[in-house]
Amino acid sequence: GNYQLYKSKTKKTAALLAIFLGWTGAHFFYLGFKKKGLYAILATLAIIGGVGSLLFFTVSEMRNFGLGYLLAFLFAWIIYPPMAVRYVKSDTYKDANGEFLR
Repeated sequence: GNYQLYKSKTKKTAALLAIFLGWTGAHFFYLGFKKKGLYAILATLAIIGGVGSLLFFTVSEMRNFGLGYLLAFLFAWIIYPPMAVRYVKSDTYKDANGEFLR
């Protein structure tokens, strides 16, 4: 047969993706969880669109430079670094193929 060795994903890469690109769902896509990645993108857009618009249109000081949207983006981004810590500290996370992260 056409057998290939499967190279398991690393905790370090998943953690770095969660820290820097967690709002895009990059760590979920890396681990093979495409639906979770799509949900992460949609949640980020909903947070930025909803909370950002709410701040932009209700607080007059937030209109300068789109600060309402920036604060909403920072809120969406801050959710994912704790997930990175869990990737590094836990030995129970698996990728979409059922392989443990190394």
